[in-house]
Amino acid sequence: MLAAAESPRVSVVMPVHNALPYLDAAVESILGQTLQSFEFVILDDASTDDSRSVLEYYAGIHGTRVVVNESNSGAPYPQWFKGMELARADLIWIAEADDASDPDFLETLVPLFRDPSVKFAFCASKIINDRSEIVGDYLANPYLTDLSNFKWKRSYRVSAEQEVNEGLGVKNTVINISAAIFRKFDITPDFAARVLSLPTGGDWYFILEAIRDGSVAYEAALLNHHRRHGDSVTSLTSASHPEELLRTRQMIHRHVLHTYETDLAIKLRMTEHVAQLWDQLFPGRSADEMESLYSLGRLDEFPAKPPESPSPAA
Repeated sequence: MLAAAESPRVSVVMPVHNALPYLDAAVESILGQTLQSFEFVILDDASTDDSRSVLEYYAGIHGTRVVVNESNSGAPYPQWFKGMELARADLIWIAEADDASDPDFLETLVPLFRDPSVKFAFCASKIINDRSEIVGDYLANPYLTDLSNFKWKRSYRVSAEQEVNEGLGVKNTVINISAAIFRKFDITPDFAARVLSLPTGGDWYFILEAIRDGSVAYEAALLNHHRRHGDSVTSLTSASHPEELLRTRQMIHRHVLHTYETDLAIKLRMTEHVAQLWDQLFPGRSADEMESLYSLGRLDEFPAKPPESPSPAA
């Protein structure tokens, strides 16, 4: 446990909303970390189940702070922003309340920030089910292998531009925010409004901002446990509102091309990804109908800009 005057190396932020079945396991996986130099801030977003009684039990353990909203914020991101404001450490870990982690998650990822250029570090994830049984991982999933068969099978450190060009600019390759630690950055009103305005993909837009002007480190060890269940927010290949998914892809792709130095191939990767999405979400419909949701022609409004020389892999 941290001494009263000791500054934590990491601020762990856990947003909670009706997470009772998984909450004990999630909290215990934080408290059981081998690196203990962290503060723990739990934000309950007006849960209507019995989550609050579990949080009351943990309040004060390892100095854990529990902050309760009297009304629900309607989205996860206001809790992320609030947690970052409350955080005392420069490094932030947003640990979702239905996920878990190996005990050496912090001990493995935190040293990657000894390189001052590293703004974001993440690891590979195991997939767990409702019963916390490991049922797979993402390394062989087409969601990633469509971009590369080998990139995420080894650890690396690259510039933000290289990470964007090799996949993150095409789709969100950080599948679970619980698998990541990042340096605190300013949440401006304009940025917060843009994240909250996106019907889907707010986490992707958030990550693209978190890595700007820095580098990204990846650990290939499967240290995160990403829970996929009936109520899971994450979906790799579908959405309850597929039209919104395509509109969001166009908004974020345009943001990537406007913000980052990109290579000559990224527009082709974007086009191929969107064509695959169209076939998955709207089988049998003509590609001509896609224009109102995602205009491939509008990508040409942004000329490709040559990226900086790639950073050597760690």
